Parts: sequence; C-alpha cells; structure tokens
Amino acid sequence: MDGISEDMEYANKFFWHQRSIDLIGNGAFGKVHKGRNQETGEFVAIKTCDKLNTQQHAREIEILQQMDSPYVVKFIASDTIDQKDMNEPQQMVLIMELADGSVRDELKKLENMFGLPYQILLELIDHLEKGLSYLNSRKIAHRDVKPENLLIFNNSGRMIFKLCDFGGSRFLTDNFQPLHSICGTLGYLNEYSTANLARKTTALSYTKDECDLWSVGCTLFECATGILPFVPAKGPADTLGMYNMMISRPSDAIFGRVSETGQFLWQKDFPNGRCLYPTTFRRILSEFIRHLFDRREATRLTFNKFDEMCKELLNLKRMRVFKMNIICLEESYFDVYVKADIPAHDLICLLTLPTGSAIVYKSPPFPMSLIGCSSDIIVMGLQNNESYTLPIKLPELVVQSPFPQCNHEPTLHEMKLAAANTLNVERQTYKLQDAVLDVIRILRAVYAKLLREAQILSHDCDFASRLAKQLHLLSKAIALSKETIEERRAVENNAHSVVRELNFIGEAVKWICSMLQQIDVRIAVVESKHIAKEPSLKVELEAVVKLRTCSPCNHASENVLLMETDRKYLLNSYEKAVRNYDEKLKQLRDIFMEPLQMIARDIFDLSHKLFKTKKQLEETLQLITITEQTNECRLEIAQIANGNSNSAESKLMNRNELSSLLKEFELHARQQKINAANSLALTKEWLLDMENPSQYFVDLTEDIPQWKYFIEIPQCLRRWEVAI
Repeated sequence: MDGISEDMEYANKFFWHQRSIDLIGNGAFGKVHKGRNQETGEFVAIKTCDKLNTQQHAREIEILQQMDSPYVVKFIASDTIDQKDMNEPQQMVLIMELADGSVRDELKKLENMFGLPYQILLELIDHLEKGLSYLNSRKIAHRDVKPENLLIFNNSGRMIFKLCDFGGSRFLTDNFQPLHSICGTLGYLNEYSTANLARKTTALSYTKDECDLWSVGCTLFECATGILPFVPAKGPADTLGMYNMMISRPSDAIFGRVSETGQFLWQKDFPNGRCLYPTTFRRILSEFIRHLFDRREATRLTFNKFDEMCKELLNLKRMRVFKMNIICLEESYFDVYVKADIPAHDLICLLTLPTGSAIVYKSPPFPMSLIGCSSDIIVMGLQNNESYTLPIKLPELVVQSPFPQCNHEPTLHEMKLAAANTLNVERQTYKLQDAVLDVIRILRAVYAKLLREAQILSHDCDFASRLAKQLHLLSKAIALSKETIEERRAVENNAHSVVRELNFIGEAVKWICSMLQQIDVRIAVVESKHIAKEPSLKVELEAVVKLRTCSPCNHASENVLLMETDRKYLLNSYEKAVRNYDEKLKQLRDIFMEPLQMIARDIFDLSHKLFKTKKQLEETLQLITITEQTNECRLEIAQIANGNSNSAESKLMNRNELSSLLKEFELHARQQKINAANSLALTKEWLLDMENPSQYFVDLTEDIPQWKYFIEIPQCLRRWEVAI
C-alpha cells in the first residue's frame, strides 16, 4: 500500500509498528509491541515469536483460550505471519489485552529500588494468589512466575495484577504430577530445576507446587527488597554456583550471599537496609516467605496451605502502636486476636480511629464508651512502668551510605542506588511530618469522642438531679408519718446521700467540660501551626540517571567529567536530604512536642476521670431506684396500717410480706449506699487533687501475670473475647 511504512506489521485485523517506542518487552522467544485494532482503534499487546516452536506456542494458545479470570491476562486472538526473509519460518503472533506496565517496571523506578510499598505488595499477593488458585483449579502449572510476568492494569486508581506468559505452562493430569523439564528464569528456578540445569540432566523431578511456590517466594522477596534472595558470586547465570548455594542452604534461610572468601552467608530475615516495611509486617512477611522456601518434606507447602496462608496474611489488622507513655506511630500488623508484642500486663487499651475506638481494658478501667468502627487501629500500652511521661517518639532515619567505600568510579547501578537512597530520606522526612499530623488527628478524634460522652453525662446528671429532688420531697413526706427521730432519719438518709453525691458528680462534670474546652483550644492552636514540606528532588534525580543511561559519552575525558559531576550531584543531593531531615526534626520538636505531650496526657487523664464519674452516676441512679422502691413499700405499709385493706387476714398477710420486702430493699439500699460512697470517695479524691492528673497511673505498675481482655465493639460488629 502507498504511504504505509515498511516497519508496519499486520496480523488479522491488528497492526503494529516495529519502532522502539512501541516495544514493550523483549524475551528469549520474541518481542511484545503495542499495537492497534484496525476496526475499533483499541490498543492491544502483540507478542511475536521469532522461534516457531509449534508445540509450545500451540500449548500457550490453548491455555490462554481457556482462561477467564480477572487475574490472568485476557487472550484476544492469534495468527501466523510471513517474515521479510522468505527463508525464515513464519512468526506466531499472539494478541492480548494491553497492560499499563509490569511489576518489573515498578521495581525499576527509583523510589522502588528498595522494594514496593507494602500496601501494593499486599494487593499483589492477593491478586497473585487468586490467579494461581484459578490455574490450580484447572491443573495448570505456570512455571515462570516472576515480576516481568505480572502485568499491572490501572482501574480507577487501583492496581490489578494479572499473570501472563504461559509459554512454559503445562496441563497436568493432577496437581502432583512429576515434572522434569527445565522451565523458568534463572534466579527464580526451584532447587530441583537448578540442580538439573547445573548437572545438565532432567533426572530430578518436581511438582507444580514446588515449582510455582518457589518462584512466588523469589518474586515476593524481590518485591519487598528490590533484590533476589539467592545470588551466587558471579550472578544468577552462574548455575553451578547457584546449585552449590541451594544444596548448602539451611531450610529456614530466606536470603543468601557469598562472602569475599567464598563462604555462604545466610539470613532468616530480610537484609538490613533493604526492606523498609514496619517491623511487625516485615517479620510476618519473612515468615511467610520462609514457608515458601521450605524444602522439608514434613513441612513443605502445598498450594492449599499457601492459599490459607495468603488469606491469613491479607486478613491481618493494620494497627499503629500508640504506647501510653511514648507516642510512637509505627504501623504494626496483628491477627484478629490482637497478638501484640506488648506484654499482657502492659497492654492498656485498643483504639479504632478515626470514628471512635474499641477498648481493651484492665483495672483501673478505661471508658468503654470510646467506641467506633474503622480499619485504622491504635494499640496503646504502658511501656515503662516506672514513670508516667508522654514523650512523642518520631520515626527514626534509616539510610545507607550513598556510595560504597571503593576506589572505582560508581557504576550506573550504584548511582541508581544513591539516587534511590536520597528519595528514601525524602520519604522519611515526609513521614516525620505526617507522624506529627497523625498524632494531632488522633488527639482530636479522642477529644471529640470524650466531648460527646461528657455532654451525655451532663444530660444524665441533670436528669438524675430532677429525680433526686422528687425523691427527697417524697422521703420528707413519708418521714413526717414516723413517730421517732431515728425512723425519720432512716427514711431521709438515702435521699440526703443521693443529693450530696449528685452535687459532687455535678462538680466533676463541670470540671471535665471545662478541661475539655481548654483542650479544644490547645488542639486548635497546634493545628494552626504548619511546617512547609520541601519540594522533592525526584524529577532531577531521575533526569540524571536517565541521562547516564541514554547518553554515554564517546570521549573518555568527557565521560570522566560527566561521571564525576553526576557523582557530586548525587552526593550533594543526599547530604541536602539528610540536612533537611535534621532541620525538620528540630522544628517539629521545638514547635509541637511539648504541647502535644501535655494535651495527650490530659486527654487520657480525662478519659479515666470521665469513666469514674460515669460509674459514680450509675451507682447513684441505682441508689435512687432502690430508695424509690423502699419508699413505695413504706407507703403500702402505711396504707395497710390506716385500715385501707379489705380484711384483717389480708391486711396481716400484706403487712408481713411488705415488711419482709422492705427489709430486703433496705438491705440493698445500704449496700448500694456503701458502693456509692466508695465511688464518691474516689471522685472526691481526684476533685481535690486536680493539680496532679496523672497520679492514678501508679496503680498500673503492678505486675499482673495473665489477663483476658474484652473488646467492646459497637452493635454493627460482633463481640470478641481476646486472650493475649
């Protein structure tokens, strides 16, 4: 056709251009280009296979045609085309839906050189498990799970991960069918394939689960750290070195390298400085990967067990450790039973924000009314039993040296790491500022809930006062009918106690409301303060790395000059980022720390006092109820004594029953009065000692061996019993 570029290719109703800008991927069996549908204009991915392995490609097409899962790439069509050189065999063409990228593309970004954000990793685990579960249900082994074969589709701001590249996949008669052929990618091969490759044999067999789950472990490790878990001295292509590593690997090791002396170095956890996830999630994830690498027959994973472990991992509750005397907002992960690292006798309460909180409590109890429903959970604990202070612990700076201590000029990879480290310091600086905003948000949320509780308590107190006045008048009227002073006092005694207690409770409520008003003003003052965030150097750093990648200089002298200039720029950028971190840290401490610490201490002190006052009001209301019932009995007895009964026999019977009931009520009233008096004594104590609001925490220094905590959840949720 006229006007058609020679580089344009056609297959069926699809076309694509051979230019490099449209090249998406390049592998051992061919290339993947971005193409178009001539009829609809839709963009598609077109895979051209240079080596016509009829059986392999036919199997891939057969598998793809049967796939119907949101977590497996969608197959559209296939075709064969002639090559320009007529002596070359035909090319197989596979047309599939076009992705927005792959996990490998994400890992190549500077900000992800130390691993993907853990929120993205959890999404990846979820979708990968669902995709593999779909294959497992159809008895298909993928045999080449790796970041390149996990495509990313952006759907309304959310990433969808899909499995692709089924060139090495196999249909199985059952999921335990032995496999022998070497299939996969170096660095992701299971131990048996590695041994076969090194020994140039296919003697050792492996199952689908052993193959795919090992690759999943390698993939997740790389996504968490940016590096492969096991690499011999000469790199993944050193098959003999990899084989020697595999036969020497301890069963619980998830990371291995070779020292300069040739020794194998093994770790049960992620390498230091390479996994930047929260501590508890990092520990849980390393245990998860350790199971994927377990080769012991008794404990080796099957896919069903892997499926269960994925669901357990994804069902973990994200919490932030908010310790009672150190505000530390490191995100932590616990299972539904809240298996926290905080010792049982140190655990105080559990808050769910932003709408409220769930409370785990012990003596002295905390307000059960701080209740709500949210995924952002705060665990609070008393870390240091010797004193009650509330310093705010900000995130610590975790960095690596920008360049290794060596004499050679930095390689492109080393320069990328240096740039990534600068971005890492930037992120930690932003996290530092966000941590203070989180503390303010938490204090505002708890304050708002306390204010609502105080308003309800004030309303209930007014209602109780009106009841007490009516009760007092009735008791006086009944007392007038009594013959002796002792009898009159007995009638009026409980009513006097109720009025007296309500006066104290009213004073306590007024003081709590007054303190809450002051706290509101203090929080507003802190909220009005602002520290500006410095602009990111990401664009400049990416430009330097891209310039080094795309425009190498041909002259040695100019090349040295450019390399030295880039090195200085990266080093200066790193030092600037560290200085900025230190400056922000000092500003935050000078401006926010002391006010926030005092506000936090007063808020949690008020929560305790609010609970005490509420408990006292409840006991006083019980005393009012019992006193009212007692007075009703006295009125009945008085009516019988005045001859209002129908017969002498019924009069005697009613009088005896009512007298017995009256004694019972009076007994309950005396006990309730004692309870109310005890609570009142506590209320008086803190009303008289408002200058020392944190004194009550002394009671928490006892070493309590074993406790069961109950989490009070709103009606929309169920009640848990939590055994720590």
